[in-house]
Amino acid sequence: MSFSFKPPARSAIRDSRHLNPEDLTDLQEALSPKAVRVAREMMGWTPHATATASTIKPKKFKHFENGKAVLSARDQMWLAATFHAAGINIFKGQGEVMIALPESEPKRMEEYADVFSGEECRQNRSLAGLSQKKLAALSTVRAPVISSFETGNGKFRVCLRQKHLLQQTLEPALTP
Repeated sequence: MSFSFKPPARSAIRDSRHLNPEDLTDLQEALSPKAVRVAREMMGWTPHATATASTIKPKKFKHFENGKAVLSARDQMWLAATFHAAGINIFKGQGEVMIALPESEPKRMEEYADVFSGEECRQNRSLAGLSQKKLAALSTVRAPVISSFETGNGKFRVCLRQKHLLQQTLEPALTP
């Protein structure tokens, strides 16, 4: 799975922003603050970069993600177009919010959000016989970030994308 650490350029977004008006109702239900945060973090995007790429004021985007503001129809279209241009699709399916990341099958939003804790990471890494340095080399997550995540000291913030990468890296190492 390939990730881009920056949202797509505005020129790419402009080409993706044309949505059918009848799709807007589904989009409003699917683009919940939690779904947007999960998709954004899985891609490793900052809130400021996502807001800027979507032509939404960063402060308004922050309030939206915290559930303190509602996005206008225009802002929702630009946000959806930003995700679409990056290959991310957020939609309502089977009665639940689904997220499809680039080169992957759609999953329930909770499947992306339910990643393991720092303690589980430390235990699985120990069981696999890997040092933090070796896990960093295999997962592309820096060793100090892994250390901070496992100890919970909060020195480095670990995004969902990094947790997901660590989990994916450790799973094959634990299977006999």
